[in-house]
Amino acid sequence: MEIVTVAGSAVAIWLVGVGCAIWGYAQDEWRPIRFVVPTALAASLTTNLMKLVIARPRPTDDIALRHFSGYSFPSGHATTAAALWGSLAVALVWSGHLRVRSAVGGWAAFAVLVSASRIILGAHWLTDVLAGTAVGTGCVALAVLIAAPRDGAGWSPKDLTKRAAPEGERRVVRP
Repeated sequence: MEIVTVAGSAVAIWLVGVGCAIWGYAQDEWRPIRFVVPTALAASLTTNLMKLVIARPRPTDDIALRHFSGYSFPSGHATTAAALWGSLAVALVWSGHLRVRSAVGGWAAFAVLVSASRIILGAHWLTDVLAGTAVGTGCVALAVLIAAPRDGAGWSPKDLTKRAAPEGERRVVRP
């Protein structure tokens, strides 16, 4: 469970950020890193501020598999998993590398696995991970609204027909 929980940690943000930077350099496409990393960091900051305000204690050590410090609500790992993997899923769909169903399935799998690992380890209550997942998902939704094209400019699935179609052909984009 400790390995699964890393997928919702700061380490995961760094690893995905480095992966996006390598992708950006190789493909000369920097929009994914400008979308994914700020979304994950904003979600993490939001959760940490909420923890300070709410100050809910974690489950006691007799329930937990090991000692966890800090406050419990909302789960930072669940927030990061939802925000990081959700924003990466959006970036992969927008760049044309993944279909919507696959992206949502991967996103949900990471969010559920990380959330379950936090409950099994005894770091959080169910309400903590549900709230964390909601905060992370909300951050992705807000990021999508901010990054959505205005007046035909921007980075979205609409761009795929312009960028990916060979000269003179129209590519049909299906979710």
